[in-house]
Amino acid sequence: MLIGQETLEQQLLEGLCKLVLQPERLGLAVTEFHRQLEKALEDSKETARRTSAEADGLKKERAKLAAQAKNITDAIKDNGHHQSPTLLSELMKIESRIEAIDQRLHQSNNIPELTLTTDELRAFVYKEAENLKALLQGDRFLAKQEIAKRIGRVVLTPKETDTGRVCEVSGDIHLLAGDSRVLPNEPPEGIAQHYTGMRIPLAGVVLDPSQALSA
Repeated sequence: MLIGQETLEQQLLEGLCKLVLQPERLGLAVTEFHRQLEKALEDSKETARRTSAEADGLKKERAKLAAQAKNITDAIKDNGHHQSPTLLSELMKIESRIEAIDQRLHQSNNIPELTLTTDELRAFVYKEAENLKALLQGDRFLAKQEIAKRIGRVVLTPKETDTGRVCEVSGDIHLLAGDSRVLPNEPPEGIAQHYTGMRIPLAGVVLDPSQALSA
């Protein structure tokens, strides 16, 4: 009997619910989460160090640009209603560069630190796993949407067993949903909105085509 889509989805949901709270997998997720946060921290510190070394040059450039912006602003005022598109475009470019310089100078004055303890990271990861399980066990439509967001490519590999043919699932599921940036200074709840690098392998999830979906 060919496996139907509803049967596959139901078994996948059930398998994921069991998977996301397995202690050994969550332990590995905590370790990986901590490793990537530390790497992001070191990257941020290196950026801050480089910017600090360039601070004097950036400040001089900013002062020069600010003077240019003032001159252009005065020229625009003098023109009154006959504003020059060229002057306006040049002013926008200068203001954009000044904003970029201000951001870099801010980085040099704010060296990030990882203030979360291992216990806090572990509690955060377990909480996110519980939240994910609750989503998967809730509304079927919302659960399918969550799977689509958190799972990329899934491979089903047929395997013969003593009781018949099954399909082994391979791939991984993102424990967190968000964009790929890591913000070490944020509390765990803030990191959840940015960090997607933590994945749990789907190894061990098996779909059985012989099991009919209950009505």
